[in-house]
Amino acid sequence: MMACFQLKLSGRWLRGPVAAVFGLFVCAELQVGGANPTRRGRIPNVVVVLAAELGAGDLGCGGQTNFATPNLDRLAREGIRFTEAYSGSPHEAPSRCAFMTGKHSGRGRIRGEHSQVLLPEDVTLAEVLRVGRYTCGVMGHWGLGGKETSGHPLRQGFVDFFGTLSERESMEYYPERLWRNEWEFSLKGNENHARVNFAPDRFLDASQQFLRINTDQPFFLYLATTLPRGNRTLGTHELPPAEIGPFQHKPWTAREKAKAAMVTRIDETIGVLITTLQQLRIDDQTLVIFSSVTGSAVAQGMDPAAQPGSIPFRGGRGGLYEGGIRIPFIARWPGTIPAAQLYTGAIAAWDLLPTLAEVTGIEPPAGLDGISFAPALLGKPQTRTHDYLYWETHGVWSGQAIRSGDWKLVIPDASHPPELYRLAADPGETHDLASANPSQVKLLRDKMFKAADPWPPSAAASGKSEVSQP
Repeated sequence: MMACFQLKLSGRWLRGPVAAVFGLFVCAELQVGGANPTRRGRIPNVVVVLAAELGAGDLGCGGQTNFATPNLDRLAREGIRFTEAYSGSPHEAPSRCAFMTGKHSGRGRIRGEHSQVLLPEDVTLAEVLRVGRYTCGVMGHWGLGGKETSGHPLRQGFVDFFGTLSERESMEYYPERLWRNEWEFSLKGNENHARVNFAPDRFLDASQQFLRINTDQPFFLYLATTLPRGNRTLGTHELPPAEIGPFQHKPWTAREKAKAAMVTRIDETIGVLITTLQQLRIDDQTLVIFSSVTGSAVAQGMDPAAQPGSIPFRGGRGGLYEGGIRIPFIARWPGTIPAAQLYTGAIAAWDLLPTLAEVTGIEPPAGLDGISFAPALLGKPQTRTHDYLYWETHGVWSGQAIRSGDWKLVIPDASHPPELYRLAADPGETHDLASANPSQVKLLRDKMFKAADPWPPSAAASGKSEVSQP
């Protein structure tokens, strides 16, 4: 099955072979000076790096002091850091869906962790960028559709893929096999749970190869590393001593040492990518964005002082409090993004697609929840902002959260009453103000009701929804 090419024409997205043929004529026009400037003008290459389970406080530029992240700190010094960035969900699959489709977890295709894939009618960031003749590659964990499904990356706008497809595959740093496009790729030395071939290193190798091959054309590289999440399929977060490096003798638990080592490894990855772009002489032509799929993981017995990814926020990955959805977000584009910028407005994962569409001069599809923050990215006034940000979760617990201005309403699950917080005064969400502000609770619950489509989808016919309603 050929990868989908899709094109927006007169307000309608065309997909498949017809759009691919028609797109040749449009792309030829763009190349000779149509609506978009040429690649040597202000349209950048795009590199997006997403970590797994990394909180804003895990980085030096976010306040972490127990170990160094010099390359990520440099990224922030030379570009812009968004201090109130949010993931698409506290769970990985729906958050990846939000990054890739521009829709929040109340309207996205994937709203739970399992048994869901992107469908042919879903329009991804890669498909949007292909309208502008971008070559799109994804290295690392995909998580939005497996082999022979419509959600496979090669059927969602990417032409090159190396990594893992399923959530289970991504939970091991030393898997026996990975996927190269649609074929299995054995990792020698990892048989029978041996630990020789470190998968995140292979993702970086594939990313460097992609950059070298595509220097003469606009490209979109999506590196979805599995760091610093851990080896969950083995029931442990421990790593071989060689991987722990300088943290072996720290007075921390094995899990804390492993996380420090893996965050350091992410930082080294960023350093390698920036060096590669400089060696290829395309550094000033490339927009690099770094973020995380979810907030930091917080486990019982883990010392917050040693791993402050969620500090000062409450909770962590999997929960709707700030610790589960607040993430780092840094962007760098030398010569275009002013250096050492801070943006304190709220942005979310579903804003990435419309933002990159604006930066690259491509019209985004209709019906998105995201708002372009391209003006803020480029050091200009951000006149358009969100009325609210909305999240919902499905699984053992089904909950909802909404932020509007400084107010945030959280319903942890259907058995709990709404909790109301004022984030500026209480970023740790320790003082529930719901009983003292019933009108504010009602206002936010009304917005929740409007934000969410019924779930599961079959409930649309009956008008019922699994998530709570006012």
